[in-house]
Amino acid sequence: MTRDADFERFAADAATGTILALRRMGGATFTESDRRAMVDGLDVIRVACVQPVGTSAASRVPGAVSSAEYERAKMMVVMGAMQLWASGKLDLVEVDPS
Repeated sequence: MTRDADFERFAADAATGTILALRRMGGATFTESDRRAMVDGLDVIRVACVQPVGTSAASRVPGAVSSAEYERAKMMVVMGAMQLWASGKLDLVEVDPS
């Protein structure tokens, strides 16, 4: 089975599959909103990576990222990256020479 076939099979029963399919129907675009969502998600993940407590302690430590916030941030980044890839703009991102 191909990756595309696997995606279609799994996406049929997943809310995120529906979201991706609807975005594809609207055109393969990477919008300013997508960019902002990725930046916001990365900002949350950045804090979670250095906070001195686990995500379960977020209710006791002001400013700490909770597990729910962390999971949402990961999804924001992944969905934004998927839009970047689906739009074809990922191929246009400049890369540093090896």
